[in-house]
Amino acid sequence: MNPEAYKTTICEKCSATFEINIQERRFDDSVIQQYFRCPACGKEYTIIVTDKKLRDKIEKRRRLASMIRTYGKSMNEAALERKLRELDAMKRNIQKRAENLKERYVKEPDGKEQKEN
Repeated sequence: MNPEAYKTTICEKCSATFEINIQERRFDDSVIQQYFRCPACGKEYTIIVTDKKLRDKIEKRRRLASMIRTYGKSMNEAALERKLRELDAMKRNIQKRAENLKERYVKEPDGKEQKEN
């Protein structure tokens, strides 16, 4: 079974303890919000908002991280350092795009959509 299914958290709004149940909301063909909701008060917690481009970047970063784990010990120090810097730059780029998508698509607590950038 998925280890995520056993994770619990405490709601910031009502202090209820609950098991995280990850859900998805689609905004169009490519934009997906992953989130979970407090069953007691309904407060939503966004995990990430992705589009096709971001999911491709995440997969590319996963492949690079896997390559580093597999071949990193056999690489010379300079090559390994370059790959690690590339991995870090990819992470920052992914985080920035995810933040921009969240700002663009996730509703504020008052129910109004945030303005697009």
